[in-house]
Amino acid sequence: MLKSISIVIPTSFHSDGISLFVQLRKESGPLDGMWEFPGGKIDTGEAPIDAAGREFEEEVGISVDQQDLKAFSIYPFEYDDRSLLFYIYYIDASLLNGKKHELTEQKISWETAKNDVKSANIPEANKNFLMQFIEFKKTQLGIL
Repeated sequence: MLKSISIVIPTSFHSDGISLFVQLRKESGPLDGMWEFPGGKIDTGEAPIDAAGREFEEEVGISVDQQDLKAFSIYPFEYDDRSLLFYIYYIDASLLNGKKHELTEQKISWETAKNDVKSANIPEANKNFLMQFIEFKKTQLGIL
């Protein structure tokens, strides 16, 4: 069965790299202790962008306007036991400034991004779309 998930990547960009804001997953399953982006299941009849905003508020405690959520990609991923369809949005992390949250900043250098993502303690599905996102932003920012 295909499970649809909306996630939000809070991010900021620097001349030497990218900062991603992640949360530590706490559960009794295989993803316990991994870093992940805010997000979760899309409810029946709910638009992916609505789910992204709802999940962000539930997990981070900060309400965001839909206009601040930028669509990046729709990304399918197959685990051995489940099929996922990610709706991926990103948001300017400066919108978090001065607001209480428990996200942790993780800095990734443009030069070492592939190795940083490959060795990161994040779910396998996230590694794939995260590298695509980093390459997209490098191109958008004119970084070769």
